[in-house]
Amino acid sequence: MKNNPLTRHCKVILGLAIMLASLASARSAYATMNKYAPGDTITIGEFVYDDNGNATTSNCNISIYDDTNNAHTPIASNITMSTSTNGDGWHFYSTTTLTSIGIYPAMMTCGSVATGDAASLDKSFMVGYANASTTSIASAVWNSSATTSIASAVNTNTNATVLAASSSLASSLPSLIWNFTGQVSTAVGSVVDDIASSIWNYTTGAGRALTSALLGSGSPLATQSDVTAASSSLASAILNASTSLASNINANTNAAILAASTSLASNINANTNSQIAAATSSVNAHTDLASTSLGATLATVGTNINTTNANVLSASTSLASAIASGTSAVNSNTNSTVLAASSSLASAITGETSNVNANTNATVLAASSSLASAITSPRSPWTVSTADSGTITAGSVYRATVTTVYNGTLTDSANLPTVTIYDPSRNMVVSGANMTRVATGTYSYAYTTAGNAAAGTWESVFSTTVEPGKTLPGDDFWDLVTSPAQVIINGITNNAIPAISANVTITDEGLSGNEYHYQWCVVSDASDPCGSGNNVFDATASKYINAGEDFNTTLTATVPDAGDYYFKLIVYFGTESSGASRSFTAVIPSNNGNNNGNNNGGNTGGGGGNGGGANGVNGAPGLSPVLAAGQCADKKKADFNCDGKVDSIDFSILLYYWEAKQPFANPRVDINNDGKVDSTDFSILLYEWDK
Repeated sequence: MKNNPLTRHCKVILGLAIMLASLASARSAYATMNKYAPGDTITIGEFVYDDNGNATTSNCNISIYDDTNNAHTPIASNITMSTSTNGDGWHFYSTTTLTSIGIYPAMMTCGSVATGDAASLDKSFMVGYANASTTSIASAVWNSSATTSIASAVNTNTNATVLAASSSLASSLPSLIWNFTGQVSTAVGSVVDDIASSIWNYTTGAGRALTSALLGSGSPLATQSDVTAASSSLASAILNASTSLASNINANTNAAILAASTSLASNINANTNSQIAAATSSVNAHTDLASTSLGATLATVGTNINTTNANVLSASTSLASAIASGTSAVNSNTNSTVLAASSSLASAITGETSNVNANTNATVLAASSSLASAITSPRSPWTVSTADSGTITAGSVYRATVTTVYNGTLTDSANLPTVTIYDPSRNMVVSGANMTRVATGTYSYAYTTAGNAAAGTWESVFSTTVEPGKTLPGDDFWDLVTSPAQVIINGITNNAIPAISANVTITDEGLSGNEYHYQWCVVSDASDPCGSGNNVFDATASKYINAGEDFNTTLTATVPDAGDYYFKLIVYFGTESSGASRSFTAVIPSNNGNNNGNNNGGNTGGGGGNGGGANGVNGAPGLSPVLAAGQCADKKKADFNCDGKVDSIDFSILLYYWEAKQPFANPRVDINNDGKVDSTDFSILLYEWDK
């Protein structure tokens, strides 16, 4: 049984020119598109591979349109995308300039129709703010590190300021109080007045006389320094001053934070007031404790002074003058010190307040920028969704579906939704058509596409008035393809150079007739597409084919040299294409025929049948006549066609039968009669070459 040479030497290769990481682009409703906040970095990309699965850096382009005002304005037209530096096939395009809220149709394209490797991928996206529930907003605010850090900063600054002020007042108030003459003391202060009155109004009837700085009995006189030392823990004034200072700080802090914190002020103030109240309570508790201790000490001092010898009165004349002079000096120094301390304290409070305000403003601004829209605009209970229609064949029905949901339940809208349909060139083919209600909250619209409709990406824009004054939009992008074609290369009907021919079949698999443009070529590298500069041969033609019919024809190509090649056929329909490829070996024709025979066992005669030339070897056109085993006994063993010489024709015949199985149509090719045609026969042919 003879072997079919086509089976041995022709291989079918799929003509895929480019393979994207995503092989099919499913158009999704706007509700499932990628969503970016206004001004965010938007990156559009895809991994791209060739038909061998290798990453490619061939150029891909991106086109983006602004549909936010229903004008379909191009904002990026066929821009070449960037590729990653590590050669993994990543193609991408980034932008940060989009701030208008709405839908942005985008299309990524790689390859070209001319080269038969065109591919497109929908990369449409949306710009807008993410919806957030009141629960998530509250959680974001209360769990934000900003709230805690503000309260901590305010508490720390307030505590530090109060502590510094208290320390300053504690050191200066005793001297100020005891030496101040323009104030009539009450409460604890009255004790001081009573002591002074007892000293200066003491009569000499007690039998004690003031002789010097000592009392008559030799006991030392209680001086101003003794009294000052005894009253160093005076705290009642500190209590009053601290309370007033805390009140002023609280008022100033509350006012500053209130002005800086628009939406968070109440929370921050409540937290700050609570912390300050706790700190004030602690200060008051410690101050009250100090006051109690001071009162007991002063009472003891008063009792001791009241028992002092009356002679102190006579000795106090010069002492009073000294005290008055010292008091004046102390008052002057105290006033200066208090003024300086107050100025320093005011400056510190102002500086800290400014820091608190600046920190609060920055934190509040950062925390509220992304929440402002959701806080001021409550989320609508209505949602409108559209079904994804995918791909439609020209001449078939496009069916759109819209659902309206209120708080998670299908609910009828106030009015019937309307639909407007645009073709790939943005021509309006349907304008504001009412959809049909098919169930509660479910609406449908059917549109029959024309058989000659433009192929590409179509867009349906929906408008739904869910309730008076509230209209929600919708979008559906869908692909329309014209009649797809099936392409088959049935066989290479002649492989003798230079006129190569192939029998092909093109089938219209669509629903309507279509004018197909097709291109065929011969290449030496399987990766070369038709139309490239490396084609050995390239040609184009067109044919109208009715729906479901086959178009069978023979295509010819001129190939000047023998060798291994690929015969390719590409058929275009709209923006899509189908292709086929077949490998073959072009051989040198024999000199005893015109080499137009069939590569599947036909003859090479110019008039068909056996006329016009010599018969070809069965399955090997124009190579040699069919010979019996004993013929050409007087010829060299390697002279397979018995023309009296061993040359390239004999070599071609040997290649035809290379590693074939018996029986051989020309038994002479098995030179050493070992039942196979291999390197041994080839060596014998080389030995007899040109002899």
